[in-house]
Amino acid sequence: MFTKAAIWQWSIILVVVSIVIVVFVVYSVNENFRLIDNGSENKILGLQQFSPIYDFYNKFVDWLNALTLLNFFLIIIFTVALDIARNIGKVMILVAYGIKRRFKPLKLNLISKPKISILIPAHNESASIKKTIMSVLENTYPNKEIIIIDDHSIDDTYEQALPFYKSGQIKLVQRKGGIGSKARAINYGSMFATGDYLMIMDGDTLLERNALSEIVKYLNIPDVVAVSGNVRILSGDNGIKNLLTKSQSYEYLISLELGRRYNALMRMLLIIPGAFGVFSKETAKQIGFYDPDSVTEDFDLTLKLLKLGGRVEFV
Repeated sequence: MFTKAAIWQWSIILVVVSIVIVVFVVYSVNENFRLIDNGSENKILGLQQFSPIYDFYNKFVDWLNALTLLNFFLIIIFTVALDIARNIGKVMILVAYGIKRRFKPLKLNLISKPKISILIPAHNESASIKKTIMSVLENTYPNKEIIIIDDHSIDDTYEQALPFYKSGQIKLVQRKGGIGSKARAINYGSMFATGDYLMIMDGDTLLERNALSEIVKYLNIPDVVAVSGNVRILSGDNGIKNLLTKSQSYEYLISLELGRRYNALMRMLLIIPGAFGVFSKETAKQIGFYDPDSVTEDFDLTLKLLKLGGRVEFV
């Protein structure tokens, strides 16, 4: 977790880098970037409908050339101030909601322990699958089962998970037919699930020890059709930590955690993340599980769940 000082440091770095890039682009634009609209030739080629595009582009280039450094910095300052104000507004709304819940708490499920089937599709996750399985096994929630779906891996993902299967700690299945697809792997693994709820995890994700216990509390709220977990970046591939991974951690903290928590409060949350999402198995059957030919399977599934008239809770 980032400290306040680290957040400010990375904010300043990202703003400075953005300013340098935009300044370079602005002052690289010159007359060589203009497009020539040859009216007669366009008529012959049937391209006269693109004339408004030429006009807009050329006027945009002229506007960029006319910008002074003062104009540029005023635009940047306004944009940054607007974004800061937007995020501060979200924080204030979330704080107000938290205070409200202090005095009027939600009626959460604190007693029942429904069975949760944790589906972990894995494609070439040899470097991380063992840590992922161990983190789920160490989770304190008692009523769970773990299903690893080896999806067309060409490394030793299956062999890494095999000892856990032999000791009876997990279920381990392989997909060899067809094509590799996360959506297809999850749909295939769901056939082996015996739980009341399905939880989807990635093969390179670690689960906190109390995560399932916290999720279950929200599953009995009447209009909640799914629960989205909070995902954060720990490191890159093979445990690498560099500027890129730290920037992504900052993005997840500000954009995803703050944004999704706010969107869930406003009933606008449209994505159950593929790395951490829970929904009823019966509900999943009702909507036909994941669309196998989609590359945005988590977004498509969320839309189908929301069409049932419920909402997605963020925990």
